[in-house]
Amino acid sequence: MSLIPGLRGVRALVSVANQGSVSGAAEALSLSQSAISRAIQDAEKQLEVVVFERHHAGMVCTELGSRVIHRCGRALDQFRRAEETLSQLQPTGRFDRLVQRLNERQLAVMQAIYEHHTEQAAARQLGLQQPTVSATLRALEDRLTTPLFLRTRRGMVITLCGMALLRHYKVMQRELSLLQDEIAHWRGQTSGRVVIGALPLTSAFLVPKAVDAVLTELPGLNITVHEGSYDTLIDMLHNAEVDFLVGVLHTNRDEPDLVQTLLFHDRLFAYARPGHPLESRESVSLHELLDWPWIAPPQGTPARLSFNQQFTTPGLTPPTPHIEVGNLSVIRALLLDSDRIALMSPYQTHYETLEGHLARLPVRLEGPPRPIGYSYRDDSTPTPGFQAMMRALDRLAC
Repeated sequence: MSLIPGLRGVRALVSVANQGSVSGAAEALSLSQSAISRAIQDAEKQLEVVVFERHHAGMVCTELGSRVIHRCGRALDQFRRAEETLSQLQPTGRFDRLVQRLNERQLAVMQAIYEHHTEQAAARQLGLQQPTVSATLRALEDRLTTPLFLRTRRGMVITLCGMALLRHYKVMQRELSLLQDEIAHWRGQTSGRVVIGALPLTSAFLVPKAVDAVLTELPGLNITVHEGSYDTLIDMLHNAEVDFLVGVLHTNRDEPDLVQTLLFHDRLFAYARPGHPLESRESVSLHELLDWPWIAPPQGTPARLSFNQQFTTPGLTPPTPHIEVGNLSVIRALLLDSDRIALMSPYQTHYETLEGHLARLPVRLEGPPRPIGYSYRDDSTPTPGFQAMMRALDRLAC
């Protein structure tokens, strides 16, 4: 049995809490009182929690029940947010009362088609017949009066409206998955899962140190770390596939639905192999480095912009790199076997310099520092594990 109540159960829980009675919830949801009572009983059984105390005057939330209702209410609020987003994207669509008009099968079919690109593959994943999947999607699109997918020769391609609805559905799923964390925390137990998106600059030192600190404090916590590019991880953050993102803050990008917290400002240094001809020099000018073979981050990345700024700030033309790569392991291997030079953060090279695998060259860089911090969705409520991770990052940044 799933430990997360279904959508009907969530709606029943929130409606009973709002109305104060089964009869009031039944009227608000246009369901029978017996259907509401069964949904409440099933949800309490799944969660192993008494959400309501039954009184002759109505239903009153228990202390733990209030936490459950709060999380369920946040999950359902994603439907309201979806209504606003979809109405902006497609003013002629019908997006009112989504929480009442959509069901779990429709949303699950939409997600499966997006993930597998064909109705046949989605049907296999859901254990349904392909005509059932097709009919379910068609009914959903008819209900919204807008297409959610484009049928192409390469498969099903999700539309902007489909992506918006799917994004809010994923956030709703994440909110409900945190119910067990809320319950365990209230009972004094350590459990739950935190999913971190780590950009390359922080994945070598900062994030691992924070993870170690958090697991010392909360040994029962499960932590997952995803590495990747900014665009990949920011998309995962919006889709609630990661809880927060650690790395360079993109203050120049319009992300109104994100909260960004600055940890520190980071500066780049020039690194090469131990024994490099320039290592023993007392000082080296940046101009002297222009003719050496360079490794640089790929074009179009924020790291490449920072690389170029180290040269343009003092009025120099950035060198043309021999190699473009962002992976630290590859950079290290390329540096060790040559006289190449690369610009990196000391947070990336902490262990390499500590163990003598890389050497910092005596050159001063004048480009602007990079703001390092973490970002999370403004509609998220940090769990105890999430809060512990933020405290650990704050301490490490001091």
